[in-house]
Amino acid sequence: MSKPIILTNFGYNRKNWIEPLELLSDEFTVVYIHFVSKLDENACFTNAKKLYFSDFRSAQELIDTVQPDIFIAMGLESSYIYAIKHVCNMRKIPFVYMDHGLYGHPQDYINEKIAVKGRTKLEEQSKQVDNAFSKRTSNYNFFLNTFLSTFSLINIIQVLFLLFQQKVRKKTLDNNKFYIKLSRPDAFLTYSALNFTFNREIYHPNSEDVFYIGNFEYDKFRVVPNRTDEDAYLLFIDNAISDNPFNKFYISTDEHVLLYNKMRSLAQMKNLKLKIKLHPYNYYSQWLPQLDDTEFIKDCNVNDLIKNANCCVSFRSTLLIPALYFVPTVILKIYNNSIEDFMEDNDICNIYCIDNLNIDNIIFPEKVASDNDLFVEYFFDLKKDNSITRLKKAIITLIERFNT
Repeated sequence: MSKPIILTNFGYNRKNWIEPLELLSDEFTVVYIHFVSKLDENACFTNAKKLYFSDFRSAQELIDTVQPDIFIAMGLESSYIYAIKHVCNMRKIPFVYMDHGLYGHPQDYINEKIAVKGRTKLEEQSKQVDNAFSKRTSNYNFFLNTFLSTFSLINIIQVLFLLFQQKVRKKTLDNNKFYIKLSRPDAFLTYSALNFTFNREIYHPNSEDVFYIGNFEYDKFRVVPNRTDEDAYLLFIDNAISDNPFNKFYISTDEHVLLYNKMRSLAQMKNLKLKIKLHPYNYYSQWLPQLDDTEFIKDCNVNDLIKNANCCVSFRSTLLIPALYFVPTVILKIYNNSIEDFMEDNDICNIYCIDNLNIDNIIFPEKVASDNDLFVEYFFDLKKDNSITRLKKAIITLIERFNT
């Protein structure tokens, strides 16, 4: 008996994005379609089948070729996705959304936009920073052919309106009624009730259409770490706040280097070395400095990296949660957001704004977040089945539901 086929637009250029899908290969066949053409492909972390949008005239041709049992979406703001969802709905193929990061409240994304606009625009830096992830081509024939073949002229008008709002007016689409209609998933595969806040506020789905699968990245922390004899260190979990493919610059690269030096000084105050866990978007950044007693970390065993640290400083990120759980950790704040508000309201850790950061004021907590029952319930409940087991059950349930 052939294995069920998962078609997905998850980006296989980021290893951590596709890791849960790669772990399904024993029971499912996974087919990726993320880039418009082979020329856009800047990295690849899969041996599974890969397709490109430029190889297909329409979503109908894509679905006919792959014949998927389910489509798992990574992002929903795309003319390609609107077209694929349209055909999936016509063919009664489950079109579902799966989390791939730490999400908060919709207001967080408004605050983010304000933070970007409120700081120096860094226009010259935007021209200078050459991020390998930022170069993409476009092909609008895919969605046009899809909707024209089904005489869905109203959908074409709606998609063109959304593209204008998004690309020309730079507007968020979250509460746009056309966007909600064109992108609404049949179901959601989400990490937790708290992580689902954003999509719940937008789509208001029925409870039976929401599957809580846990965060697969946290499955890695169920095992005992490898202990090493290396020098004690402070871990800094970095974020791509000065160099990223989205031109969202909160600080300049010079200011980013200054922040690294502050972290190095903080480590020296505690007689520790410094390890900086880079964001994947900065793995190949040319501006990274050479610093004594400092190691820049790219791909690694994050279980070992976090659990062996003496203490940690982190931006809001997926790795922030296990860091809070296992080691004394403080957060660096870029803009107001609900996740950091939760940490502060529940006395989990201290939070410091990156503007005019004074490392002399940084105080690490005496306890770790594993002692906080609410934190464990919302973010890091290791007593439940691992996320891959829950993910498999959810996918099988959805396929069976649509086949009846």
